[in-house]
Amino acid sequence: MTLKINDDAGALDPELLQLTKRRFEFALSRFDSWIESVEITIPQLGLASFQSANPPQQHRCHVAVKLSRASDVSKAVEDGELSSCIVHAANITGRAVSRAIELAQNSRSGPRTSFAGGGPFKTSLTRKSIGGRVR
Repeated sequence: MTLKINDDAGALDPELLQLTKRRFEFALSRFDSWIESVEITIPQLGLASFQSANPPQQHRCHVAVKLSRASDVSKAVEDGELSSCIVHAANITGRAVSRAIELAQNSRSGPRTSFAGGGPFKTSLTRKSIGGRVR
């Protein structure tokens, strides 16, 4: 797994750079055999705002994960504090990669032939859920 960090905004000091590496390695290390590359971008944000003269500074973190045997994952997070933005981006990226790998593994195991009692979801349709009218 290669980790590339693009700091277009120039906002990452050495401590935030270490936080970024540590959080993403922790969130994604268990999927190392599936991940080809991870690209994290901290873009330069424009300060244009139509609602106030002094808009609050928002930081954005965009993450693109290239997977070898599953669909690629792309996530973007925006937050007022850069450190919490990075932590949140690492958490949701880890969950999204987990879901993408799970879907890839389930699709390779073949289609289900029956849904009768075999799935984790129980559904029941009532007349109210169909539109509320009794026919």
